[in-house]
Amino acid sequence: VAVIGCGGVGDAAIAGSKLGGAHTIIAVDLDDRKLEWAREFGATHTINASNTDPVEAIRELTGGNGVDVAIDAVGTSETYKQAFYARDLAGTVVLVGVPNPEMRIDLPLLDVFGRGGALKQGFALVAEGEETIIACNGDILTDQTLADMIASHGARAAIASVMLTPLKSPYGVVGVNDDGRITSFREKPVLPYWINAGIYVLSRSFFTLLPDKGDHETETFPALADEGKLFGFKSEAYWRPVDSIKDISEAERELAAGRG
Repeated sequence: VAVIGCGGVGDAAIAGSKLGGAHTIIAVDLDDRKLEWAREFGATHTINASNTDPVEAIRELTGGNGVDVAIDAVGTSETYKQAFYARDLAGTVVLVGVPNPEMRIDLPLLDVFGRGGALKQGFALVAEGEETIIACNGDILTDQTLADMIASHGARAAIASVMLTPLKSPYGVVGVNDDGRITSFREKPVLPYWINAGIYVLSRSFFTLLPDKGDHETETFPALADEGKLFGFKSEAYWRPVDSIKDISEAERELAAGRG
């Protein structure tokens, strides 16, 4: 936990974090006296933001990952941004400091949803010597055998391999003449295109190409494709995304019927 602002509200958040079992509690303020009080309330580390970049310091204290919960107890655009960038990419920002009515904040949406940084942080947990790493999106179901993908990746000496699946139209496709006469009607056909299925086989060198912020699908993959170093693995295995309540219901029916 990181608490930015160590007045009464911030100290209460520090005390609550200690009672809640947080093992690392980082207090941030501009006043050394307040930071001393924060330690009395349970802070394990203190950062004076007047002479130290709090975001960099928090990341250093958390192995480069950021905190699970970042609490802004001040309520300015600057402190909110500090809390936002000091959190783990799967972490939570809590605003308890009351902003003034004119306060605005400008954050690139890619920094909210970017996945390049998340992959890089995940790579920090990969054991030394592991040269082939599997990554996948969290919203897909498939029965594709990973061993086949790994073998294909190794045979091509690829930096990154992407599982591809046929594009199934979510709509019925209609053939129609110039006079408006319908000549064919196909309900949700498979189209002659391949799409990213969200499963990747990655070589260790891939992770040096990732941005700290941003998205591997909009930055790293296009660059590798331009260099001819990105490969696809065409799969006809069962695959479906789960992005909505309707998707969940359809997936349950398909799995109950033995598909996938």
